[in-house]
Amino acid sequence: MKLRSAEAFCRVVELGGIVPAAEAMFCVPSNITKMIKELESELREPLFDRYKGRLSVTPFGKQYYQDVSQLLELSDKIHKKHQKGADVSTLTIGAIDVAIDFWLPRRVVGFMQENSHIRST
Repeated sequence: MKLRSAEAFCRVVELGGIVPAAEAMFCVPSNITKMIKELESELREPLFDRYKGRLSVTPFGKQYYQDVSQLLELSDKIHKKHQKGADVSTLTIGAIDVAIDFWLPRRVVGFMQENSHIRST
């Protein structure tokens, strides 16, 4: 099991849909869909019932959510406990050429102006 896939599943359950989960995880909805389908294939059990584009969590999915959300919480606690320089984080941005050339520069400048306490390297 990949933690990222488990996180995607939990975000869909918590936020009520694939699009909000994708926004929360900073990816496209198709990535969330793919991770959930791979997870269901690995588990050999559906996590969601799908009807006319709507998702509802299966009984198996509800139990899996309870278990895996505890695992994700523990993983986060362990990471924070052992993270050195807790006040320092790295932001890595990947983007297609169009975004890099036109969209991203304005957003980065605006972000840096609004968050003057953040330094760039």
